Amino acid sequence: MTPDSLASLPWLPRPPETFTATCLALDPTDPGCWQELVRLAGHFLDLNQLSRLAKLKRLVASQQGSSGLIPFRLGVAAHGSTDFLLPCLAASALRHGLDLEVVVGGYDQAVSEALHPGSTLRNARLDALLLALDHRGLPFSRDPLADEGPDEDAPLRHLELIAAGFQAGSQPPTLIFQTLPPPPEPLLGHLDCRIPATLLRRIAAFNAGLRERVAGGPHLILDVERLAATVGLERWFDPVQWHWAKLPFAPHLLPLYAEHVVRLIAASRGQSRKCLVLDLDNTLWGGVVGDDGLEGIRIGQGDALGEAHLAVQRMALDLNQRGIVLAVCSKNDHDTALLPFRHHPDMLLRESDFAVFMANWNDKATNLASMAAMLDLGVDSLVFLDDNPAERAQVRQALPRVATPELPRDPALIPRWVMAAGYFETTALTAEDRTRAAGYRNRIQLDQIRQQHSGNLDLFLQSLEMRVRFAPFDATSMGRIVQLINKTNQFNLTTRRYSETETS
Repeated sequence: MTPDSLASLPWLPRPPETFTATCLALDPTDPGCWQELVRLAGHFLDLNQLSRLAKLKRLVASQQGSSGLIPFRLGVAAHGSTDFLLPCLAASALRHGLDLEVVVGGYDQAVSEALHPGSTLRNARLDALLLALDHRGLPFSRDPLADEGPDEDAPLRHLELIAAGFQAGSQPPTLIFQTLPPPPEPLLGHLDCRIPATLLRRIAAFNAGLRERVAGGPHLILDVERLAATVGLERWFDPVQWHWAKLPFAPHLLPLYAEHVVRLIAASRGQSRKCLVLDLDNTLWGGVVGDDGLEGIRIGQGDALGEAHLAVQRMALDLNQRGIVLAVCSKNDHDTALLPFRHHPDMLLRESDFAVFMANWNDKATNLASMAAMLDLGVDSLVFLDDNPAERAQVRQALPRVATPELPRDPALIPRWVMAAGYFETTALTAEDRTRAAGYRNRIQLDQIRQQHSGNLDLFLQSLEMRVRFAPFDATSMGRIVQLINKTNQFNLTTRRYSETETS
């Protein structure tokens, strides 16, 4: 696994050489322990390091109780071994602000756990239940010449039976279903993709049916099919480990899988980031505009480096169109920094795309804190992209709750790393989400208007020309209702978050 592989979560900084010594030196009775655990979890940790951190978390919890993080109780029903997965989940959850408790059912007992009212998982008072099954845990026919008929839907019906059992209690959990990656071993070679009864085609039909059944509902889908395809099916499936230890996928991919599970849970609790903050020189364009001038920076078609930076801008625009707020934080002369946005013909981003534009000579952590205050967001809503390792280190030290990803040396890889990091993971996309970025830009403009009318509140309110529309709750607006309930602000002091299942 190369350092640049997405399987190694390259956007996370590597752990310090003192990781083990730091863990051993922690005093579990020290109130600062939880903060230190979260800081350590912010690095890429291998299976052994995640296991050490999970053990330390249990020890600290036994000594101190409440962590101040969002509590979440997750059940896991699997047909394979989960011994190595559980500590990965518990430790990885810390980097997403979750105090995760994991309850696991019996080995390969998903059906009996679902149908027996007295089972461990049925009585665990779970927030969510992960159905960690793949094609080996579902009744797929392996006859490529079988006639299509009732058995074609047998795997999906089997899964629905399990789901119905877990939903039968008085407090049913949110279910997390998994799409299925197809095994890499072909039966008929390239003919597999043409015959409906092959395992490849049946798994594709299963995934399509699962997405259709879950669409628009309160339950979640973990897209393992796409995750496995990203790292490669050959690397995902490890037949040696399956036969020896019943591990459903290669053990070195456990940190990646756990990261995706907990980020999905965090998104369901409103913990996704809301604002992408961008450095300028050597991030949005090649070169330094203050030194190279407007004509000397590299951006645009016909130049590999310029096209790579153009792709970074396109990523930012795509995020902005789905509601992510954009901002600039750069050490630069303000007027010089604006030149490319106002006058360079190949720029995709323009000045009007940013809610806040800070180009000055202050340290970037100070600017980021001011920016969050201007936007009325917590610093934990910000993702900061900067090509300079020293600037990233300074922000991480001063504002550890700001997501400051490592960036590749080649800017062509920046969009891949940032989007794979899942900072802006969401479990629903509403019409209001698409207008959020414009709303924050309007908020800054309102502050300017407020300053102009600082002596007359009535004139200020009249200038807003606001209108209020009242309507009852309905299924269409449920996603937005849940988002508003889960927002962290002065009106929600409980830190308790609710899913669509609990809300409806």
